[in-house]
Amino acid sequence: MFGNLITEMVARNLSERDLAHLLGCGVPVVQKKLCGVTPFTLGEIELLMKLFPNRPFESLFHEDQGDLA
Repeated sequence: MFGNLITEMVARNLSERDLAHLLGCGVPVVQKKLCGVTPFTLGEIELLMKLFPNRPFESLFHEDQGDLA
């Protein structure tokens, strides 16, 4: 799961639907991408880096391992 990306979305009041519109895909696709099931394409990453210019790539796309306990 991309927790930092989700945090940035919440901070800017962006929904999964907003992100889907930006990326040109459906909400279920965005949900899979945010959960790490489906990878982001290079073009999608470039769009998101422009949307969140104050976050370095390594931070924005850090994949959380979740609670494995």
